[in-house]
Parts: sequence; C-alpha cells; structure tokens
Amino acid sequence: MDGLDEGSSDEWRGRIAKLILRACDLYRCRVAVTMRPEAEERKALLGAHPRFKILDMDDGAVEQFLRVWANHVPTADETSAEAHVQRLRDNLASRPYIRRMARNPLMLTILAALTRGQRRLPEERAALYETIVKWLAESRYPDGTQVDHLLRQLGILALWMTERETGRYQISLSKAAEALADSFDGTVDAAREFLVDARNRSGIVTERGGDLAFWHRSFQEYLAARRLGLGLRERDRLDRLWRMIEQRQSPEVPRLAAGCMRPTASDLLDDLFRDLIARAAEQTIEPRAYSVGILANMLRDLEPSQYKLPGTTWKAYDKLLESVMSIFEDRVAAERVPVADRVAVAEALAAAGDPRLHPPSDPRYWVRIEGGTFRMGAKKMATNYDVAAHDDEPVSVSGQVHVPTFEIGKYPVTVQEYQAYLDVNGVEPDEKWRKEKRWEDQLLHPSRPVVWLSWSEADTYCRAIGGSLPSEARWEFAARGSDQRRYAWGNDPPTANHANSKDTGIGDVCPVGLFPAGSTPQGVCDLAGNVWEWTSGDYNAAYKALRGASYHFGSWDLRASVRGTGYIDLVFVLGFRCVREVPSP
Repeated sequence: MDGLDEGSSDEWRGRIAKLILRACDLYRCRVAVTMRPEAEERKALLGAHPRFKILDMDDGAVEQFLRVWANHVPTADETSAEAHVQRLRDNLASRPYIRRMARNPLMLTILAALTRGQRRLPEERAALYETIVKWLAESRYPDGTQVDHLLRQLGILALWMTERETGRYQISLSKAAEALADSFDGTVDAAREFLVDARNRSGIVTERGGDLAFWHRSFQEYLAARRLGLGLRERDRLDRLWRMIEQRQSPEVPRLAAGCMRPTASDLLDDLFRDLIARAAEQTIEPRAYSVGILANMLRDLEPSQYKLPGTTWKAYDKLLESVMSIFEDRVAAERVPVADRVAVAEALAAAGDPRLHPPSDPRYWVRIEGGTFRMGAKKMATNYDVAAHDDEPVSVSGQVHVPTFEIGKYPVTVQEYQAYLDVNGVEPDEKWRKEKRWEDQLLHPSRPVVWLSWSEADTYCRAIGGSLPSEARWEFAARGSDQRRYAWGNDPPTANHANSKDTGIGDVCPVGLFPAGSTPQGVCDLAGNVWEWTSGDYNAAYKALRGASYHFGSWDLRASVRGTGYIDLVFVLGFRCVREVPSP
C-alpha cells in the first residue's frame, strides 16, 4: 500500500493501519506499506513491524528504470527502445544537478516524461523547474486556464513559508489559507478552497501528516524564487532577497531567483547584482564571506545563458572576492567563518580565477623543505613511540631517516592544473576517459584536487612538469618535520578547523587550502584529510602506499604517519602532489 501518510485524516490513517495489522495476523500474509519517515516517527501506525528506509536510487537503479520506461512508454517519434534509453541517458547526464535530481524516483519519472520525442531538458536550473511545474500543472488542468493562477498563488505561499516559516516545508491548511487570503479578496474560505483543490489535483502540493506540503522541497524553493524574480517590484525584490541572504534563509532561493529573472530583462539582473554586491561589501568578514558564496552560486546558475556582469559591477565583485581572501590565509579569520561558507567562497574564487593557484612554472607553486633527519613512522613496537599507531606504519631499522632538501607542491594537484596539462599537451579526453574520470563533474570545481586518476597517470603528470611523486619518506617529512610533529600542524588534537575529515561534516572533496590551521609551519596545505595522496612507495607487491587520509576518515587517521593502500587503478578520492629536486648551488 503506497502512501499511508497521505490519507485524509489521522483517524482514517489509523483505521487503515489497524486493518493492515489485522490482515497480516489473520491471513499470515505480508503487506508492504510506504510512508514518509516523519509521518511514522510522529505516530507509530504499524506497531513493531520491521522498518526499512528507501534510499536514493543508485546508478544501477536509474539505468534499470530507464530501460523499463523505454520499453513501456511510447515516444512521439516512435524511435526504438534503445534509442529512447540513450536519449534519456544523455538528458540526465547533461548537468550534474540533473543527475542528482534523477536519484529521486518522483523526479526521475518527471524527467523521463519530459524527454519524450526529441526534447532536450533545459540547462538552466530555473528553466528546468519551470518546465517541471508547468508539466505537472498542465497535465492536471488540461484547458490551461488555471495554470498561471495556480503557479502564482503557490509562489506567494512558497515565498511566505520561506520567509516566515524558516526551515519548514509544510504548514497547516488553515495557516496556508490565511497566508493567501489577501489574494482572494481577504476571504480565507476561498483561499482554503483553492488550496484543497491544488492539493488534490496539482501534483505540486500534497497533504503530509495532516499538513499542506510541497511534493518536493525543490518545488517550494523554485516557486518562492519565481515569485521573487517575476512577481515583485524591483525595490521590493532587492530588499527581500537581501534579507534572505542576510538571515541565511534557504540559499537555493536566491540562486533560482536570478535564473527566473534572466528571460525577462538582463538590465534588471545588472541592477540587482550591483546593489547586492554593494551591500555585501559593507558586511564584516563572516557575513561577507557567506554573501560572496551566494552571489557566486547565483552567477554560476546563469552560466548556461551566457550572462555576464557589466564591467564596473564585475570590478566590484572581483574586489569583493579579494576582500575575503584572509579566510584562506589567516587562522583566526578562517575560524570566524563556518566551513560551508569557506567552501562557497572558494568555489566562487575558482569560477572567477582563484588567485591562490599558480602553475608549476611559478615559484609560488612550491614550498621548500630543508633537509633533515627524522624518525619515520609510528609503529607500536618501536618503544611505544605512538600508542595510537597502526601496525603497518613504517619504522626504519635504525629509527632515523635522512631526507635531503626538496620542494613540494603547496596543494594537491587541482582540476584546473590538470586541465591546463591536458591543454598544453593537446590531449582531448575521449568519452570513455571522461566517463571513467567523471571529468565533466570535476571541471565544475577547478580548485578541488583532481581525483579518479590512476597511479600511472599521476606519475606521468609529475614527470611531465619536471618532478615526481613523493616517496613516503619525503611526504612524511614534509608533514611532520624534524620536530616530529604528530600532525602536519603540530601536536594539538584535530578540530573541524584543521582538515576536511569525517568529523568536519563537509561530506565531499572540497577546494584546496580551506584550513590554514592545518597547514605545516612551512606552509604546505592539506597534508591531512580531503583526499588520500599517491606516493611512489610500494605498500606491498600489489598496492601503492597512500598518505594523508580523506574526508571519509576521522581524526584518528589524520596523523602524519598514517598509511593507506591504493591499488594502482583504484582511484576513488585519491589525489596527489608533486615534489622536485632542489638544484645544486
């Protein structure tokens, strides 16, 4: 039974639940019942019945869905099922946000329906959501006369909920009717009647646990943005958009609002960005950094439409970006800005041309490590050198290793850097390589470490720029130095400001250089967390040694002596950095 929580009342849902339980007991049968988690958590309707959480669809499930769909849903041009499947695949692969959206079964069904015939999905997110909500509305209001009214009223409600009910995606029907009453000549009953009809017919809003809710969170975000972008006067739009940024309400709404405005007039966008940038510049460092992240994401959403900031506004935006650079260079400034905001600013810098990143030909790319002697590894048997150590951490027979002076990359090799390498060498990756390396996704984040490269690809790159992959000894010496630091930054226990680890909460690879507190005294960044790094050393006959841990790992694994094992073609969340010899005087 699908959607128990969508029954008309708590009493009705309780009666059906009792009927199901009685049937299971009387007939010794099994009944699968679906409902949203929040409904079951609020009121346990099915007693001690086993519960299973349905996860987002993975690649295999999406592929299976597409094949079943293509074999059962005719297309307007009557193409073969295989051609239809390929067209669906191409549409879903066109943009990363579409691929993420497609993991939700409801959204995948809608996207598949929209691609019937030769239709291509819009590249701009706002345009795609407009297509989705109109398709839903038009399929339920065939004459089309009510569609514009429906979307306008739901936009008013969505924006009201975003501004007044922060963090909530469902409200009582009575409160929703009160919010819309002004649109119905102040008549609450008329607004309620409209909402009940929309709940029953539109496919955009539904009942959830007795409340009114949008079918999908993104529907509410888009319709609120649509109201902001298209339904308000210019000054009102600016003030409410800025208030939303200032109060950190639903960051998706400003991004989508800019996309909604694009089809109307670019001069309105020019004025909006000019004023938002001016207001952001007046903020202190922490809210300014957050505002920069929002503005950058608004601009990124407009890239498919080729929108560009006017010259004077671009200069102001560039200056705004420069003004937040201290969060990457100064520990105190960084710790005042939440990690999520640092990520957003770094992504903004990457889109604009990150001034922190230099090519290998630039001396600023490298950090000099003066030679010295240190005790390598932290094996437990080595006189309890580090009781937290893993047994496979190396220790030399003599206990001391000498490392000559060398230079090491300040950051792991970035996507931007690897793309430049491909361009210089005239390499145009083929479709198979792009797919295996998830290259299109990686290109969206130029300042992140490049990943999905095999050991041989990493080794080839380093040789091409006149260096090599670091040996384990060189890598560890760069991280712990002659003073035998336990971590790259020293001996203080890790915090969320030291590295991108499991404990930081980012949950993905992030741009380089976000954690100045985690840098070595010499200035080498990100030797702990974010991505494992290839070395030239062998772990055993079949594996190469990895260093540094990744965002998947906790603080335990951020120690400078920790090793990992990497099969030469096992490339998930593995990055690398280069070292080079220091020329003799």
